[in-house]
Parts: sequence; structure tokens; C-alpha cells
Amino acid sequence: MTEGVFLYFPKSSCYKYQSEAMEQIFGALIGERFVLFEGACGTGKTLSALVPALSVGERLGKVVVIATNVHQQMEQFIEETREIRRKKRVNVVVLTGKMLMCPHPDMDYDRCKLLRENTFELVDAERESGVIDAQLRALGKKYEDTGDPEIFELRSAIARDADSERDRIRGLRRASCNELYELLRSDPTGFREWLFGDVRRPEEVADWAYQRGVCGYELLKREMKAADLVICNYHHLLNASIFDNLLGWLERGANDIIAIFDEAHNIESAARNHSSLTLSEITLDRAFGEVVEDRSGDREGIGLLFSLVKNLIHDSYESRLKFGESERIGEHWQDLRICDPLTREDLFKEKLEKVMSEAGLENGVIDDALRLGDEFEKRYEREFKAGRTKILKSSSTLAAATFLQQYLRENGEYYPILNIRRDDNKLTGRLELFISIPRHVTKPLFEKLHSAVLMSATLAPFEMVKTTLGMERDTTELAFGLSF
Repeated sequence: MTEGVFLYFPKSSCYKYQSEAMEQIFGALIGERFVLFEGACGTGKTLSALVPALSVGERLGKVVVIATNVHQQMEQFIEETREIRRKKRVNVVVLTGKMLMCPHPDMDYDRCKLLRENTFELVDAERESGVIDAQLRALGKKYEDTGDPEIFELRSAIARDADSERDRIRGLRRASCNELYELLRSDPTGFREWLFGDVRRPEEVADWAYQRGVCGYELLKREMKAADLVICNYHHLLNASIFDNLLGWLERGANDIIAIFDEAHNIESAARNHSSLTLSEITLDRAFGEVVEDRSGDREGIGLLFSLVKNLIHDSYESRLKFGESERIGEHWQDLRICDPLTREDLFKEKLEKVMSEAGLENGVIDDALRLGDEFEKRYEREFKAGRTKILKSSSTLAAATFLQQYLRENGEYYPILNIRRDDNKLTGRLELFISIPRHVTKPLFEKLHSAVLMSATLAPFEMVKTTLGMERDTTELAFGLSF
């Protein structure tokens, strides 16, 4: 028996083959290998992976990150980790989307980002304003003592700057996050002890923060560097920018992470979904409206582009629906094929390029649309940060142009689908691009991790999994079947 494998095992006995599985997983993770682990449902796979991973993490100074795309499984992780803690202490953070922890129901990611930036800027501005006020008091006293006119002029100049700074502070206050502001000013004590005193659900953290009027998500991020185990969703690993954020909060590199993927047969579809792009008729309508309202230059070509794409989406699903099919379309998106799965001939793309050519539009119009959309985006940010608008708008022009740039690029990475649903009793459509090669998402991640376990009740054949996900690391392959 390998020493240290069972340090975190909370049960009095093992299932059949469970001890053998844990020893093999321990050896693989120590050796920086990937484990492909198939075993029947309800037979202890989670503990079989988590126990050796935590033991290796403690020995090598690594952080274990266990991820799932199934909510019920996250609940199971929490309960099993609580059981582990009763045997051996482990610092656990359960991570979810920040919007689920925010007390403001109308918040979105972009607005949160700008409010956060404004709040940090507000705290810095108030600190600087305090320094200026102290200078003014000192200069005022000095002028009273000396009557020196140069000191009076200096004080007057600084006073004008102080007035301007106060105006800026008032503007920042109107567009800042009060909960984050209170956190930055008060820095509540006792949170770390409470957080790591048990395995806390995200809603428990949000409630703790709400009772103290502070931001729970920011509190959680502050303490993540002390975590031994992070329980999270697939997107915290598969989305490259979110994973980079996670590493920053942990103050670690990717090579410090031992990853466990639960329900790993879902990684392929999750990799596709996390990199999909969409363009709806609604977005195109809004983009057209943005362009029409803008008076700063000749935008006719951009507006025409959006109009052509919208009409083509609408005509495509209208022509595909047979008699009576339209009435059966409900509120959930339904897929219509626009690309031959064998030849990869994209009929919609061919039509789009044809109508653009007939209208005298070249691909350069998309570059123009991207630049215009970026101008709109920056303008909306400035207006929101200055407190002139209460809602942070995002540019539909930028969203539409970004999609079209990706779609018309000749790279073959994306597979297009036309979606249709009923909205407000009217049919509406959208284009969706799925990444056609999941390994473009997973391979760069797998190359960086220290080691990983991919576990599922239906994972084999393992060679196909490795090929599909671009796994080129050395692997240990375990399949215990229904007897496990």
C-alpha cells in the first residue's frame, strides 16, 4: 500500500476495487500523468479520485480543482468534502458565477466590471482628495501666519483642483458598487475563519456578505489563495480567460493545478458550447438601429450589411419550414442544418457571400463595422462611468461584426447551425457557430495542468477520448465496470 494515499479517505471500508483505484490514481498524479477513469454510477468514483488528488496536492503543494457541468454533482461534491473534513482539515472554496452571488437582480457582467472599476477609482480619488484637503489646511494656516501672497495663489490653485476632484468623486459615486465600496473601506474581519470552518455553499457566502453590506464574490476571491480544493463548473477550466482569472485568485500557475473532471464524457460538447458564437435577428435589428442613429460619418455600407444578413436568416428558415411546421415551433431553440456534415459545404455562407457581392460589399465593410462598434462600446463606457446613463449599453454593431468576421474567415474551425424559435408569438432566428474541433479548447489546457483525472460511467473507448480532446500526455487508464 502506497504511504499517504488514504490520508483523506473518510470511510471505514472501501468498495470492491476502490482501494486499487485510489492507489493507481495516486501514482499517476504523483507522476504528472492523466487518468482516464470509467466506473459505474453510485460506486464511489468521486472519493476514489478526490482522496488521492488531495493527498498528492498536500505532498507536492498543488491545488485540486474538481469541476462538473451538473448541479446535482456539485451538491454531492460539497457533501463528500464535508465528510472528508471530519477526518482531515481541508480548505475548500465552492465557486459559482458572480451574478448568482450578487444582491442586485438586474446586474450583468459588463455592468459589474465597470462598476467595479469605478469603485476602485472612487476609493483612490477619495484618498487623494483627503491628501489635498490636508494640503489646503496646511497652506491656509501658513498664509494666516505669513500673509505671503504666493502661498495664497498656490492655495487658490490647489483649491480649484480640489473642486474639480470633488465633482469627479460625485460622478463616480453615482456609478459605483456600494457593496464593494463598503468592503474596500471596512475590510470585515472573521470571514476567513468562517469560510474555512466548513464547506460553504455560494449562497451561504452571499448571505454572510449581505448581512454586512459587502460584496461576497470579492470576499471569496480574496481568500482563494488559501484554498486546498476548489469546487467549480466546467467553464472555470474550459474558458481560457476565466481560468486565467482563477489562477490569479489562487496566486498559482496552471502547473500547480490537479484537475478532476466529473461526467467527463460531457467535455467534448462542453468545449464546443463554451466556444460557440451566436448572431440573432434581434441583434442585427439593434445594430442597424445603432448605425442609422449615428451621424458621425457615412455608414450606409455597414447598415446594408446588417440588413442583408438579417433578411437572409429570415428567408432561410421561412423557406425550410413545410406547411404546418411553423405552428409547432415553440419557445426553445430548434436547429436547422445549413451545412453539409460530410462535405462541409456551407450553403448559407455561399448565399451570404453572393448577396454581399451583388450589393457591392467587400469584406472590408466588416472591418469598418468592427471599428464603428468599438467606438460605440467606448462611448457607452464613458457615459456610464461619468454617471450620464444608469444602464451600461453594449454595442450590437460590435457583436454582429465580431460574429461575421469569425464566420467569413476561411479557417474551417466552426460548424454553423441555423436556430429558430417563437418569441412573443413571432418566429425569430439566429446563426450559431460551434467549434468543430474540441481539442482546440482542451489541448492547450491539458498541456499546462500538472495532472488530471477524467472520470465517467461512460468514458471508453479511451483512445477516442484522447484523440478527440487532443490529449498527448502519458495516461493511466482504469475501467472497473459494473462491479466497481
